[in-house]
Amino acid sequence: MSVRDENYVLKQLELTEEQLSFQIPKDPVKRLDFFQTELDYFLTYSVIRLLKYYNIMLHEKFQNNCEFNMKMFDEVMSYLGKNPVDDNPTLRIYYNIILLSKDRDEKYFFELKKLKDKYIDELNAGDQYMLYLHMANYCAYVFNHLGRTDFMREHFLLSKENFDRGTIILGKILYPDFLNHVKIAVRVGEYEWAEKYISNFQHLLTEEKESTLNFCRGVISYSKGDLETALDLFSRANFPAFIIKIQVKILLLRIFYEKEFYDQAYAMVDSFRHFLLREKSFIENSKESFYEFLKLTNDLIKLKTGPDKKEKNYEVKRIKDEIEKMKFNQFGIKNWLEEKVNELKVES
Repeated sequence: MSVRDENYVLKQLELTEEQLSFQIPKDPVKRLDFFQTELDYFLTYSVIRLLKYYNIMLHEKFQNNCEFNMKMFDEVMSYLGKNPVDDNPTLRIYYNIILLSKDRDEKYFFELKKLKDKYIDELNAGDQYMLYLHMANYCAYVFNHLGRTDFMREHFLLSKENFDRGTIILGKILYPDFLNHVKIAVRVGEYEWAEKYISNFQHLLTEEKESTLNFCRGVISYSKGDLETALDLFSRANFPAFIIKIQVKILLLRIFYEKEFYDQAYAMVDSFRHFLLREKSFIENSKESFYEFLKLTNDLIKLKTGPDKKEKNYEVKRIKDEIEKMKFNQFGIKNWLEEKVNELKVES
């Protein structure tokens, strides 16, 4: 077997048990040599399975605010910290995925990058998918929560490598994954790759196909500065998922502001606020950043349409200070606000 996952270890355990059954009638004393091997294989198998459960639980905890009783988590992680495993790539990768999810330290991202380059062909298709997913999630965390842009190229290269390997999808393709890959490419100006991705995989979309394609082409048009086309495409992108609806609303508001459609922008700010109020399942910390985005966009519109020179200078400084204090940068909202406030000329 080329893939060395928990099923591989289980086969090693079963083979050892067969060897033990074969040896006992011939040499009863010989069985003692097998006990340690059996325990080691069983422990490795069990730990891999536990890490996979913990990984899913941690993901759901951070993504959907779910709570789980992660029994033995501290003990298992402590054991692996004191007894590093070097002979099973699946175990090593999931151990570092969990450390990356838990501690958000980039050293685990680069450790996973080394493990990926060395062991990618020794992982099963599901584990390959999860490795790319969690490395990409960290890049998204750096962008969305820290407001940093230095991992955007890493983010795209993961999509590109995944695409080139033919492992970018697992079974059917989910529309949130589809549009995310396009956004990741567009952020670093890889329009040709984004178009190629859309062309190659659009036939695999089974849900929200029309809206997804409108959204993806809208993102490309917006990034290229074709606001009219982007506005038309985003207006025809309707999704059931709350988190995708938010992205559409953010992009429409940005276009209204940039095209100086201030009446439409004011109306969008108001409807957006009511939309957030109605949604009860969304994490409050994330909601706060969207409320800040709406408030500051509103403030920018007022600056564009009114105050005298003295008040304008004061307001620009205040807005810059408030943007700096924003905790999150979901979907680039903080970066966009910084760009727009910097476009306002402060008069002496």
